[in-house]
Amino acid sequence: MGFPAEKLEGVYRNHIDDVVKFLEAKHKDHYKIYNLCSERSYNVEKFQQRVANYPFDDHNPPKMELIGPFCTDVHSWLSQDQRNVAAVHCKAGKGRTGVMVCCYLLHSKQFPTANEALNYYGQMRTHDRKGVTIPSQRRYVGYYASLVQEQLNYHPVRLLVKEIHLEPMPTFNGGQACLQLVISESSTKVFSSPVYEVKRGSPSLHIRLDQYISLQGDIKVEFFNKPKMMRREKMFHFWFNTFFVREEVQVPDAPVNGNEDVDAIPPPERSSRAMSCDEQSRVPPLSIQQPRTSSLVSLEPNMKMLVLQLDKWGLDDAHKDKQNKIYTPDFKVSLFLHRVPTDLGSVTPMEQCWSRTRQPTKFQETPSESSGNDSSESDTAEEEEEEDGWES
Repeated sequence: MGFPAEKLEGVYRNHIDDVVKFLEAKHKDHYKIYNLCSERSYNVEKFQQRVANYPFDDHNPPKMELIGPFCTDVHSWLSQDQRNVAAVHCKAGKGRTGVMVCCYLLHSKQFPTANEALNYYGQMRTHDRKGVTIPSQRRYVGYYASLVQEQLNYHPVRLLVKEIHLEPMPTFNGGQACLQLVISESSTKVFSSPVYEVKRGSPSLHIRLDQYISLQGDIKVEFFNKPKMMRREKMFHFWFNTFFVREEVQVPDAPVNGNEDVDAIPPPERSSRAMSCDEQSRVPPLSIQQPRTSSLVSLEPNMKMLVLQLDKWGLDDAHKDKQNKIYTPDFKVSLFLHRVPTDLGSVTPMEQCWSRTRQPTKFQETPSESSGNDSSESDTAEEEEEEDGWES
């Protein structure tokens, strides 16, 4: 359901007094409210104190650690009495609510797959069957389906980001763009790249990071277009969780150590398939073009390389370009990562793996300016416009 609002907002949303009257009349002493809004709350005494909070932000997926306790809570409440009902709400009562309801449908074994749960929710909740539409939110329903189907115990996994590919290039400003990458771990920004000037006609962008970025848990990756002397605009973003990055790529042995340069590594061979990757996609070649001095790099031959590939329809905001005006149908983003070896010990975020005197290496672009002082803009104008819309 939608947020139980008060005052003027209660005119166009569910008024809290009407919600109380309905629940007391239809389900007296047998209802429990589940509030998913991180941005607001209300007087829980109106609902006899039977309100549980599992908050996460609008237009975003929940933390993985939030889903299991929510499902357990709902299942426990419903199991206590056949008359018990659970009323789950966010702001509009569609996106965030749909994620958690679908996860509960999987948790309670009412549906075996994420797609079946999502389709059922879309059919029952909306007229156009567009229930949970944001790609990252749908991805997290798929994550929870994997935990249930494979009987996995979730635990945070630390990965090191090595390289990021975009291909083919989006058609901003006639094919020329100034791209910036921002990576956050949960709500904390851990990396902000320089601005990469992509020349017109460039088929792809390969961002070779000058340092490994240590990431764990729920990760948000954002791409911005930031032309000179202009305000940057959000292109797209996506969330993923490091526990579920499982697709390995085979890299042939190379004479890598702390003092040698490697001009190129042949294209990796895919060895297994993960749930978020396109089986037919081709992993582009990797290249290394500068000395490496860190102890982490000396261990690199023993570190499994993983790849996360998301196509256009798996990227938040980019998926709205149904006319392919900016992103071609085969547009995809690839992240190449390493698992942290168990004998390495703890690794702090942003641990350096390259010489600090070196400038970042770029492929098919040149840096125009550093924008490390820019704050991450989590909401675009379009997202703000959707605040009172259906997506939540």
